[in-house]
Amino acid sequence: MQDHIEARLGAAGYGHYETSAFAKPKTRAAGTTSTTGASAITLASAPAPTASSSHAGIVRETRPKSPAAYLAARHRADSCRSGATSPPPSCPEFMMNALRLNQGFPRRLLAERTGLPFEDAEEGLLKARQQGFITVDGDTLRPTTRGRHFLNELLMLFLAA
Repeated sequence: MQDHIEARLGAAGYGHYETSAFAKPKTRAAGTTSTTGASAITLASAPAPTASSSHAGIVRETRPKSPAAYLAARHRADSCRSGATSPPPSCPEFMMNALRLNQGFPRRLLAERTGLPFEDAEEGLLKARQQGFITVDGDTLRPTTRGRHFLNELLMLFLAA
C-alpha cells in the first residue's frame, strides 16, 4: 500500500520528504509547528541553552488529552497549549526525529542537539547499514527506502544506545 501511495502521489507531483509527509515542490512544511488535536505534541529546538546544559534542549508543547477538554480550550481565549523546555534528547529520541526525514542529517548534528559523542550511535548505525536501513553519503546519514518502510525496526537499533 505504501509503494502504491508513493507512486500515485509522485505521479501527481508530490515528493515524499518525511515519513508521513508529501508536498509539491517549494511547499514543504518547515517543521511540525501546526500539530493540532487532542493529545498532540509539538517538538521544537529551544531558542537558548538551559541553565543545566550548553545545549538548547527541546520545547514540548502538548494539547489536552481529552477531546472534550481540547475542544473546550479551543473555544476559550487561551491557545490550549502548555509548554516546557526539556533536557536535550537522548540518542534514540534524536534518531526518531532525524531519521523521519528523507534528507537525513549530518553527523555533527547528533552532538549539537544531544551533547552526546557520535560514538554513542555508532553500533546502531553499523547495524542499520548492515540491514540496508541507512546510507552514508560523505558526512550525511540518510534512511533508505527500506529504512523508511521499516522505521520502527530501524529505531529499535538505537534503544540500547
